[in-house]
Amino acid sequence: MNISSMTVSRFISNNPYRILGVYVGDSFAKETSNKSRISAYAKVEQFAAFPMKGDEILPPLQRTEEMAQNAAQILSLPSDRIKNALFWFADSDTPWASLLNNAVYALINDKPFEALSYYETLIQHDTIRTDFVDSVTHGLLHLNKEQLSNMLMDILADQITPTMYLSRGEEKHNAPYLLGLFFDKKIMPEINHLTKSFWRRGNDFYVLIDNLQETVAQILPFMRSTARILGTDDFRYKECAENVARAIYKQGKFIISTIGDWLWNTTISEGNKVQRATSRTYNSARICLWLMKNLAVSIEKDIKELQLDEDSYIIIGDTIVEFETEYHDQTNREENSLALVTGLHKIWSRTKTAIWLAFLIFIFIVA
Repeated sequence: MNISSMTVSRFISNNPYRILGVYVGDSFAKETSNKSRISAYAKVEQFAAFPMKGDEILPPLQRTEEMAQNAAQILSLPSDRIKNALFWFADSDTPWASLLNNAVYALINDKPFEALSYYETLIQHDTIRTDFVDSVTHGLLHLNKEQLSNMLMDILADQITPTMYLSRGEEKHNAPYLLGLFFDKKIMPEINHLTKSFWRRGNDFYVLIDNLQETVAQILPFMRSTARILGTDDFRYKECAENVARAIYKQGKFIISTIGDWLWNTTISEGNKVQRATSRTYNSARICLWLMKNLAVSIEKDIKELQLDEDSYIIIGDTIVEFETEYHDQTNREENSLALVTGLHKIWSRTKTAIWLAFLIFIFIVA
């Protein structure tokens, strides 16, 4: 059974423990007895029933002999017993049982972040965690908090969508360890994937600017939620924010360079000064300069949203210097070019006026 391919609720509904009609921590003997009972009922085309917790909200289960055999096979391995136990109820008054039951009910009610707070206590508390693992595997397996956390999050991370993560960004959470692990497994890869889409190349700088701004608009909500959940001092947040900032600055540098080179090569290059000193050239120069300045302002605004601290600015300092150098070089060149075009444009306009007046005078004299 591929747990990650189905929803948590569906997995809980078809949990091997539920199929065998047992609770987490029940004896091997009870599992074997119930499996035999299911097989006996199946032979007379009946379904064995085992009233259990969760029946009031989970869909009915018709237990077949094949289902019982598969469930018993899954629970034959200690590691699989643990993985499935994390998503089923217990029937005891132990601390781990209470936490587990609350977590499973929260998952069924589509409250995964509430469930994480119960799992956090179960996993972080050494005595509770040890009792849980011993009860599930009957002493056949021992797990530390990292191992048990990874087992849980390998399954649960696929069930918490990025949208759910964003929508819970304003809430107060009591599961910093598991949320940090979830960030590593789900959110960091999502942000890295988005960041890679910055690296578009081409000469259409309008498309490049739109792509940069649209991608940043997708990334920033993740960063805001992560800042609230983990805190801006968390090393994972800082590393992620630094990577995003580098990518923004690098793509910004490329776009500004593309704008400047396009303007220079197509309108103001040597040998074309007089011929291209037209109103169109003048307007192109003004628009390109405006685009570069507005892009720089937009980038600085986005970087502030990342809430980098002084150390982070030092770490990405080389990238910032490269961006600022390119920006100043290009804008200075374009401002000088704009001044040149403006002068040539005025000369050309005056020349055209003089030619037109001369033509009128000539017509007047001839007439």
